[in-house]
Amino acid sequence: MKRFIVIMCLLISCCSLFAAEKQSPMTMYKDNYIIGSQDDLKFLVSVKYNLFYPFNSGIYAAYSETAWWDIYKESSPFREFNHNPEVFWRVDEGNNLFGDSLLSYVDYIQIAPYEHKSNGRDGEVSRGLDRYYAQIQGSIGDVINAGFNLKIWNYYHLAEENKDLKTYNGYGEGELFVKIKSGTVQYLDKEKLYIKGGIGTDPEKYWYEVGLMVRIITTHIQPRFYIQYYNGYGEELVNYNKKDQQVRAGFIFD
Repeated sequence: MKRFIVIMCLLISCCSLFAAEKQSPMTMYKDNYIIGSQDDLKFLVSVKYNLFYPFNSGIYAAYSETAWWDIYKESSPFREFNHNPEVFWRVDEGNNLFGDSLLSYVDYIQIAPYEHKSNGRDGEVSRGLDRYYAQIQGSIGDVINAGFNLKIWNYYHLAEENKDLKTYNGYGEGELFVKIKSGTVQYLDKEKLYIKGGIGTDPEKYWYEVGLMVRIITTHIQPRFYIQYYNGYGEELVNYNKKDQQVRAGFIFD
């Protein structure tokens, strides 16, 4: 419980930092959310840190943590934590490096020489991997914005307990999305519908996720409502080789 309180305080602090992004080297990174199902509560906390602040070098260190909390059990234990530190270089469309060419539709390019994922457990339930990746997102449209995100990776190392992880996680994932963006506030997303997924080296070992994020009432009321559907393998590291499906709903903080 203490760990959860600390993480929630970090999330709230990061929300404040994001509102003043130009004044802080630390900002939110991936989607930060709290969503629940009839089985558990799932949350993600994610921040990135500009290593050469205040210069916009595009070199960051980031940390993300996903947790599954069995709140319906008597002692309300946390079932699983997935820790995800990484270091990456990123160039965004705001840098105006792509001019008026087709590359002007690129939202960002991101290259990570190192990313780690593990669940911090011992023995047979220990899971871990080290990898590197390249990622690109492109989209078109100002208010109605449609696009894709593609992330490709390879592995430095896989823990002995999950040597067959490639069978389930493969070497990449893709996403298609449609957003409704604010016409007056730059970078503010109001609604988003997406589908993303991946396939392991065994075509029968797949996963996909469908999500809908909706701004509540107006653009000035936050957070957004978020509903997520997951089907397939690998949502949790500890159960990467077990197929599952879950519908969860809650709030996303951005």
